[in-house]
Amino acid sequence: MNVVFNHATFRERADMLNFLRLCRERGVDTVSVWADEIEKSGEAVALAALRDHGIKVSGYNRIGPFSPGRLARAERRTRKSRPFWS
Repeated sequence: MNVVFNHATFRERADMLNFLRLCRERGVDTVSVWADEIEKSGEAVALAALRDHGIKVSGYNRIGPFSPGRLARAERRTRKSRPFWS
């Protein structure tokens, strides 16, 4: 059985880098991440943490709650998400 944790569930308690570390410590090897959290840590740092922990990305959430003005941001984040799909 493969369990996937979505960082949104834990983001109030752990930033993305701590979330990835905690997942690895518990044997979770697949996560769903959020573009705004990747922006906080930086793309290169986030990719390195995923690679170092051996964690795969099953979901890259980029839009959040739908509201006016979010579509353009989601499109930019979609383009930026390509490195996370290896």
